[in-house]
Amino acid sequence: MTSGGRSSYRPRPTQVAEPHAFTRDQAKQTLRQVARFFRRQKAFITITTLAIALTTAAMSYALAPVYTATAAIVVERSRDPLLRDERERPVAAIELANDLRDIIRSRPVIEAVVDKLRPHERPRRQSNVMTAVFETLDDLGLFSLPPLRERYIRRWTKSLLVEADGDYVTISLEDEDPEIAAAVLSSVVEAQQRRYVDVLRASHGSQLRRVMLSRVQADMAALRGTLASLSAPTANSSGYTVALAQLSAIRSMISDSEDQFSSFRIRLGPDHPETIAAKHTSDTLRENLSALAQDVQTLERTAIRSEEMQLLIRFFAEAVDAARKNLDKSELHERSDTRTVSLRIAEQALPPIAPDVSRILQLAIGFAAGLIFAVGAAIIRDRLSSSLTSIEDVENILQSPVRVALGSNRNLARSFRSYN
Repeated sequence: MTSGGRSSYRPRPTQVAEPHAFTRDQAKQTLRQVARFFRRQKAFITITTLAIALTTAAMSYALAPVYTATAAIVVERSRDPLLRDERERPVAAIELANDLRDIIRSRPVIEAVVDKLRPHERPRRQSNVMTAVFETLDDLGLFSLPPLRERYIRRWTKSLLVEADGDYVTISLEDEDPEIAAAVLSSVVEAQQRRYVDVLRASHGSQLRRVMLSRVQADMAALRGTLASLSAPTANSSGYTVALAQLSAIRSMISDSEDQFSSFRIRLGPDHPETIAAKHTSDTLRENLSALAQDVQTLERTAIRSEEMQLLIRFFAEAVDAARKNLDKSELHERSDTRTVSLRIAEQALPPIAPDVSRILQLAIGFAAGLIFAVGAAIIRDRLSSSLTSIEDVENILQSPVRVALGSNRNLARSFRSYN
């Protein structure tokens, strides 16, 4: 008690009971239940696991293994440092990788590989039943089976994987036969080399043809205007003869320019749109040259002054020389440009020795998956089971003993039966 008559008793704060782990008896009881569960379901678990493992083994041996062949190519730039942009932006490298990927997976490359290897012409065992089934489905319009060549093109296009990282390109192909996988990949690399260079040179050739066409047409128009503006001629026949000789030299220069365009036509092929345009260009130049010859004949009849003719021819010769220099410069740029390159094989496509996934690994995965499935199914089966196999299960559920020891007295047993 305090002096004020109040009590000094203060209640103690209550302590919260900490959670306890399983006791030893509970742990033993849990282990016993797990052991009883496995004893009850051991037959089901064993049979299910073996069934799934055997099914996996049968599928592993029934299906043909898949082999992956790998090859790599390196994009080599020209070693000529002229007109080289050493400060190439990363965007150009990304565009180069995308171009390589698209060209390798393009249909012309795969068609060239199929036409070279000709897998559709190899002897194959035809199933009469499957042939009849496919023909029936085709007649009904339910299924259309493409030709064997087209199936190989689609199959190899789908299984061809291309990974381009800048100048290094990795190509891989999956097939059931390692020899075929390596042969297809080698043919793809060879066809890619030809196709890539042809496509890039065609692009540069078409651009160069347009530049040369515009330049020569401008020169011809300037020459025609100069010829039209000439005044009354003089009677200098010797100077005019020299002018005709120089004009013949100019014709040879134009012929050389047409030869340059012919080289581009040979590279692109006769049916290419750019080739047709180049042919039209050559025809236009010939028409202009014919008109120029007629103008020169007119000048011959009117005896143009030799001094002005010399100036005119000198002007046209300089224009043709400038066009020739532009042509040489464009060809040099084509040889040394960062996009006009050669492809070098960095890794040959060799037949793979081992398949992608071994059968032992497939068996191990099948056994593990079967065991996990069997245990899960056994737990569900045990929970759904309504039968109790022992008196211990009843005592565990009721949490109390239910067994009673009856005496051996006959009277007690008789009274128990009469009571029932």
